[in-house]
Amino acid sequence: MPRMGAQMLHPVTVRVLAIAACGWLLAGEASALTLGRASGAALIGRPLELVIPVTLDASDTQGPCAGADLFYGEERVRAPIVRWEPGIGTQGVLRVTSTAPVDEPMVTLYLRVGCAQSSTRRFVLLAEPPAEVQPPVTAPAPAANQSPSTSPRRATAPAGR
Repeated sequence: MPRMGAQMLHPVTVRVLAIAACGWLLAGEASALTLGRASGAALIGRPLELVIPVTLDASDTQGPCAGADLFYGEERVRAPIVRWEPGIGTQGVLRVTSTAPVDEPMVTLYLRVGCAQSSTRRFVLLAEPPAEVQPPVTAPAPAANQSPSTSPRRATAPAGR
């Protein structure tokens, strides 16, 4: 016969309390970080250069811990350089550059951000051929050594009515 004074908790209640306690403990370590859209271009034959805007938590006074893995096609490329450039207030940018030129049409960047707890964001870019710069086409200038007698004359209509 069970004792009347001892109360047992339902097993579901114990699980819910355990999950809530873990969530509360983890919330103390979390910091807010927002990554924006990457800007820049992946141009075939040139090193990758991307700029990613970042908004930090107000309590975070230093830049984020960041690292990256870079792939050209399915080939892993030597680790790119990830540099934090602070801006106004909690704003800043992560500048990602590679030393190897892009040689595949598909570029994938896995960006890890965060010191204690890191999160990863994947950026997929389609590489483009660089725009060819063509010199502007200009009309040939008249020769400077032409005398007025050898230059073509315009026909003039007689002044009249």
